[in-house]
Order: sequence, then C-alpha cells, then structure tokens
Amino acid sequence: MINVTLVNHPTVSPLCLAEHAAKVCYQGEIPLIKSEDSDVVNFVNNKLFQTGHHTTLQHQFFTFIIEDIAISDITFGLHLTSPFYNSDQRSGRFCSKMFINPDYTWVKNYIEFFWPNLRQNDLSKILEFVRHGIKIYQDNIDQATEMAKKFLKKERPYWSEKSIEQNSPKIAQEQLRVFIPTILPTAVEYTINLSTLIAIWKTAW
Repeated sequence: MINVTLVNHPTVSPLCLAEHAAKVCYQGEIPLIKSEDSDVVNFVNNKLFQTGHHTTLQHQFFTFIIEDIAISDITFGLHLTSPFYNSDQRSGRFCSKMFINPDYTWVKNYIEFFWPNLRQNDLSKILEFVRHGIKIYQDNIDQATEMAKKFLKKERPYWSEKSIEQNSPKIAQEQLRVFIPTILPTAVEYTINLSTLIAIWKTAW
C-alpha cells in the first residue's frame, strides 16, 4: 500500500513565515521573523486566512517521498490538484514490479482498498486488462529491443557497440510501456506548498 514519508520541511514555522510575508505587504519596513507560533496564530487566522489572503501561506514548501502509488494516481491525481508543486517520478525502467514480475495481488488489494464498492465482476475485468497489457509487453520486449538496436545503428552511426547495447533495452521499454496499465506502482518525490497540503488533506478526509 502507499507509504508517505516527509523528507524535507522548512526551518521557519509556516505561521511565522506567513505573518512575515503579510507584513511585507502591510508595512513600510521589512519585519523580523518571529520564532513562536503562539505569537502569530491569531494574526494568521483572522487577518490572512479568513480574509482570503492565502498567497502568504504559499511560501512554505514540504517534500514527501510517496512509494507504491499507482502511476494513474500521480498522472490523474497529484499533477491535477494544484499548480503549486514539483515532482520527480521513478522511471518505468526501474520499476521491476511493473515489467519483470508484476504483483497482481498488490493491484487487486490497491483497487479494493480505494474502491471498496466495486463489483467483483468489474474487478475481474480490470485484472484481466492488467494481465493482458503485461503479456503484450513481455511477449514483445525482445523483438522491440532488437528493433531498437537496428535503428540505433542506422541513426547513430558513430555510437559504439557498447552504447547501442546499453541504450536499446531502455528505448524498447520506453516504447512498449504504453501497454503497461497505469494502475501499477511507482514512486515519486513530491514538493508542495502549505495551502496545497492543507487542501489535499481536507479533501482526503
């Protein structure tokens, strides 16, 4: 199942930084940054959050590692939640669960956890689709690799044989992974600001 780990967070309190950002707007001189949340919580709540001055909350960023999340949940979920993010996703070439020996039990458990009301007949069809995509990949990867070698020799005539051997499997995987269903797991490093983090948390619960 999905594992989320906070790997980096700001050294300045989010509330203190939000107050500081606001006072840059509201004062003629640059203010000092306070160090205690208790000193600024009322200011942030009443003067900023309640009044809609939410840009002051977007200076604070948090970085998470999210492991064993479905590719589709990144593509159609995290990437669409807000423009205030940065991410780096594990390449499909390094997802052995995806290509070599996919864990269909993981896929089944993932679907049942997030869609508990899905009918068993529909679940069976999804799993059949996943297996079919993987089979297309596995049945054709060797041929695709040989084709990649052929075209690399033609298009990169000055490449060494070693470079061709190293790169042709990567290119073949990149081309054939369009058949890999996006329910399969990957990992992502995901950086978002405070207001986005709060919005995601409130929506989730």
